[in-house]
Amino acid sequence: MIEGNLFEQIEKHGDDKDFEPCESPSFQGTAAAPGSLEKIEILRLRVERGQPLWHPADRNDFAGLTTSGRSLVRGPELRRK
Repeated sequence: MIEGNLFEQIEKHGDDKDFEPCESPSFQGTAAAPGSLEKIEILRLRVERGQPLWHPADRNDFAGLTTSGRSLVRGPELRRK
């Protein structure tokens, strides 16, 4: 097994064939809604830490959630140019 994250593996070895995500103590499930900015940030952190993207205890539905009337998708003023 290679230490680090996927991008470090590719940079160091030129490929990802020996990379395996590591389930460290910080790898825990989340109640963040699928597709939410919070969930996307958690996925980003998991990649950065070399962890699997998906945890068996991650929320996978929208049951019990209410909307604030705001869209979870960035508006044109927040998109990168």
